Amino acid sequence: MRIADVIAGLLVAALLAFGFLPPAAGQENPEKYTLAFRFQTGERFRYDITTRRESRWPGEGGFGIGETVEEIEGRLLEVLEGGGGQMAIRITQERVRQKHSFNQPGLPGIEFDSQGMTEEDLRDAARRDPRVSSAAALLGQSYVVRIDESGEILAVEGLESYMAKVAEEASRELSEADSRALAEEIARGGQTRMKEGLGTAFSFLPDAEVARGESWKSRFCRFLLPSGKVVEEVTLTLDEVKDGRAAISYASKPAFENARPIVPPSLLEDPEAKRILENLNMEASELSGGGKIEFDLVGGRLVRLEAPVRFLVTMKLPFEGTEEMPPIIQEIVDTRTIELVEILPRQE
Repeated sequence: MRIADVIAGLLVAALLAFGFLPPAAGQENPEKYTLAFRFQTGERFRYDITTRRESRWPGEGGFGIGETVEEIEGRLLEVLEGGGGQMAIRITQERVRQKHSFNQPGLPGIEFDSQGMTEEDLRDAARRDPRVSSAAALLGQSYVVRIDESGEILAVEGLESYMAKVAEEASRELSEADSRALAEEIARGGQTRMKEGLGTAFSFLPDAEVARGESWKSRFCRFLLPSGKVVEEVTLTLDEVKDGRAAISYASKPAFENARPIVPPSLLEDPEAKRILENLNMEASELSGGGKIEFDLVGGRLVRLEAPVRFLVTMKLPFEGTEEMPPIIQEIVDTRTIELVEILPRQE
């Protein structure tokens, strides 16, 4: 080897060490991205939250009936405190659209849109058909959620009036004693349920910078059945960054957690009703999930999230004095979509 070659090699090594030359292919440090909420005080946004639930009851107990319920909730987000660190966002229910249909003729469907309806109109609609979503009763109601830059939900404030409205709607046909007991039960778990339910909308960002292809973990929760919830342990991956938008996908390991259903106390005074509730056997199986997220890196806000969950529910009704009924099996695909539909003028 010539002395000139040795000197040239040493020179290149020195330049690499001090960062004056780019590293060779395969040695470069991948570009890291900060995924964080960056809400600024006075910002306002409109989001549509769509829940589409497709159910089918196959087999002997279900008669092959299929049902589709689609509900679109229009929510206004107003940033009360922003600028980094902790942020406070007021969330107000502005609109509810609902479509309820069956796959067999003769079964009545429903279409409902709260746009332009008065409070009395909403009450009339609920009296005519109880399937009108209870979310319609929450129009105009709001609460404040506090998050940090990673989307961790620190607190949900102003829930007292919101949960009171939920309890009022749930206990419309109950006695005064049952209504009071139901309101206490709903209020008791309100903070936890709201924080868990809002996790899909906020709690999906990593705690540190990530490069393309890197993954991190989070936890989603949704309440799908009166007697339980689906908890998803999710692994999220940054797939692509283009034009200031991050494309994120996630794989999910859903699990069903049973919970005691909230029922009026007087119902438990009936021995047969109490026995049925205590022995009701409901199981969820064959759970699967996974979804996609689009996040605005510059604005620091969610653009779109699509989160489907699929599972089977098997329910056995514990009736006495009759032949054993076959279990009722319900196939469910529950897809939740959150989409930014409008950026409103900033409120000073």
